[in-house]
Amino acid sequence: MRKTKNIIISDNGNDLKFKLIALSAMQQQRWIAKAFTTLAESGLLEMDVNSLDLNQIVNAIKAKGLGFIGRLDSDKINDLLIELVSKTAKRMNGAGFTELNERELENTFESIKALIELEKECFNISFDFFQIAE
Repeated sequence: MRKTKNIIISDNGNDLKFKLIALSAMQQQRWIAKAFTTLAESGLLEMDVNSLDLNQIVNAIKAKGLGFIGRLDSDKINDLLIELVSKTAKRMNGAGFTELNERELENTFESIKALIELEKECFNISFDFFQIAE
């Protein structure tokens, strides 16, 4: 059974409730393949990282500098994040749920901080071996 978690994210004074359901193993595999392909295309993976510790990867990125960002395909990154959220999170509305897609995310969030918090929670529930630190 996949992990589930209910969360509340505060967005400019509004409490937004979400139900998260971890991606299936096949969905995880496809998402990781797309993410690593996107990172490899940017040259970001040409660094010395010897584990799946996300903190080590983040430190390697910091050491490399921000020059690689110009080589990232922002559309691919956006598509990856929308795919992750739409397949992991549903917005709780009373007794029902709202499926999340790009348009729904546009209409739901006012704050980038709140949106990033949801993306982080979606990542952490599906990829607990790659935890994003607080």
